Amino acid sequence: MMKDAPDIALLSRYPADGNNMERCVRLKAFSWHPNCGELQHEQVKKMHEAGICVFPYNVDSQKEYQRMIQMDVDGVITSDPVTVPKLGSVMRTEEC
Repeated sequence: MMKDAPDIALLSRYPADGNNMERCVRLKAFSWHPNCGELQHEQVKKMHEAGICVFPYNVDSQKEYQRMIQMDVDGVITSDPVTVPKLGSVMRTEEC
């Protein structure tokens, strides 16, 4: 008996690339992980409309963290585990 395939996540260094949504849908990706520095709120909204969770990466400052919260991301990825826990937590949606 074949085991179910694991969920797919798409890592995207350049979130402005217009093909990210198409790639996520084609791959049936569970989540999209864009670089937080270039992420736009409209991209988050479009991914959510497609049922794809958004977890931007390298959210390492309070300014970046607050910006991500304002964009309604589903979570964040950080390389600074000392600073980010002090900032609070992003509310998780039921889908993610």
